[in-house]
Amino acid sequence: MLRSILLSGLLLSALGCAGRKIDPAFQGAVNKKFVYVVGETKAGYTQFPYKEGVTVLDLVVRRGGITTRGTAEKIWVYRPAEGKTLSCSVNFNKIEKGDARQNIALKGGDIVYVPKTITTAMYDGFKAIFPPWDDMMGKGTELAEMYAASKAAE
Repeated sequence: MLRSILLSGLLLSALGCAGRKIDPAFQGAVNKKFVYVVGETKAGYTQFPYKEGVTVLDLVVRRGGITTRGTAEKIWVYRPAEGKTLSCSVNFNKIEKGDARQNIALKGGDIVYVPKTITTAMYDGFKAIFPPWDDMMGKGTELAEMYAASKAAE
């Protein structure tokens, strides 16, 4: 029965999801003939022709799974709907363990977003603020090694 409820169009609000107003230009860019995957999947952004019954699991698996930079605990599903977007987070780890309630049946125009982990997002943020971040981190390691070597020589 749960599967038939999902296929008939699960109301995202039933999972505690909220409606958000969005830019109408965004809704115009979404084609209801496709479902979209963006974010941290191994194959990156893509769109697939919409087929009834396709789920979050189907899309993420078709993209090769989640990268080590992505988080499986909170994948977002966005569904454009008349001037606003319904959004819901699902736990991919629970989907993989068989929790059918988390494996939302998608509709045409839905967007599945796999976000970065907090650690990855912070690291990327530092790199944006301090462009030579990788160089600084590498030199910091070299300096620490030089300091340790000088202390050992004493």
